[in-house]
Amino acid sequence: MNKRRLQITDVAAFADLSPADKRALRRAASPMTYPKGATIQEAGSIDRRLVVVVDGVVQLDDGSQRRECGPGTAFGDAGSYGQSLVVTATALSKVSTWQVPSLVIASLAKRNERLMTWLVSEPGEISLAG
Repeated sequence: MNKRRLQITDVAAFADLSPADKRALRRAASPMTYPKGATIQEAGSIDRRLVVVVDGVVQLDDGSQRRECGPGTAFGDAGSYGQSLVVTATALSKVSTWQVPSLVIASLAKRNERLMTWLVSEPGEISLAG
């Protein structure tokens, strides 16, 4: 069975981007892999990137609640606000991600109402397109 790997442009929040903006997003996105037990981001730190889980299971812990998330989940600084992160993300298995600088996401959002709406709302779990 040939399972297609999730692409950054498969995320629903990016579905309405223009072809040129989708190309820019693909160019800016970097694949990263984490071993089981690795800290992907730590609450209280400043980390100017949006992380989208491609494969594996991540635990998000905000200090009062923990939840497990999988492919299609996004977390991090999506809007280039430079604020301290509110959750610690830990790989519960081998995890593959796409990571995009928050400045790129903020720039794309200026040209795309759906993405801007998503950024203004609670940027937590986002679903896959299609």
